Amino acid sequence: MKVSVVMGVYNGEPFVGEAIESILNQTYTDFEFIVIDDGSTDSTWDTIQSYASRDKRVKAVKNESNIGLTRSLNKGIAMAGGEYIARQDADDISMPERFARQVEYLDRHPDTAVVGTIVEVIDGEGKHRRKMDLSISAESVRIELKERNPMVHGSVMMRKFDFENAGGYREFFRYTQDLDLWLRLSEKRNIANLPDRLYKLRQGGGSISVEKGVHQDIFRDLALELADRRKKYGKDRLSNMSAFEANSFVEHYLEMSDLRKKRLKQKKYLLWTQLQLSRGGTSDAMRLLWKAIKTDPFHSSWMKIIMVNFIWVRMRNFLSTIKRLTGY
Repeated sequence: MKVSVVMGVYNGEPFVGEAIESILNQTYTDFEFIVIDDGSTDSTWDTIQSYASRDKRVKAVKNESNIGLTRSLNKGIAMAGGEYIARQDADDISMPERFARQVEYLDRHPDTAVVGTIVEVIDGEGKHRRKMDLSISAESVRIELKERNPMVHGSVMMRKFDFENAGGYREFFRYTQDLDLWLRLSEKRNIANLPDRLYKLRQGGGSISVEKGVHQDIFRDLALELADRRKKYGKDRLSNMSAFEANSFVEHYLEMSDLRKKRLKQKKYLLWTQLQLSRGGTSDAMRLLWKAIKTDPFHSSWMKIIMVNFIWVRMRNFLSTIKRLTGY
């Protein structure tokens, strides 16, 4: 077969059936569909098996425990026999012409490793919410990748050779594993989007982008930081690390990222505290100070800053009193 479709799903009972049907209803039919149940505890596995029993293109795979999307996708792609790998997320919908258009594009553009599509955003009930405009050309995608991810992961089709040559998804990326891959691929190959809306992206239905937004931001920053190091030094700091070393580094990065966010938030509260003190708003200043302390109670610098501010206010009041009494 020409195309292998790979989908990982965990507790996707509400939408997985609709996602599977959108693939089986493609006008392009030369594909296998590898569906990996990542240790679901609801009826997801029963749904997958039901479709596999009716359509031989569906290959049902069950992880005995939850190993995460990144590892599940690598597992599924390792099993794939197609020249092209198509992604599909378990709560989204592919339009019938999607595969036909993407296969045609990759066949005509041998310099392109990945092609996605423009998408329509839908809500948990499948109703239209908005259109999402993304960069189309390889050059505009490459530029936009420096700031954010212009590719919708579930909408892409990519060459298996390029995927493997780039090292696949790096498994320490629990989120934004796609952005890290696109950044590495774009350093040698083209990535583009089709201009037509061939994919429906569900938001607000318990999707990962809604529930795990904070961690996605942290991993996005890490992917961009690593890409910048590759540009400067030819490789990033994780390139030669073992899996254990890489995971340890990422754990440390996550801890430091959380700490940086706490410190920035605390700094904001302290600046507001200083402003209220300068205006004589003691009660508001104390309220803001308490928020600063709760944000990071073990950070000692807040005490130094507040002491300086209170001393400065007291000295200003003292000088004002002297001026009023002496007439100077």
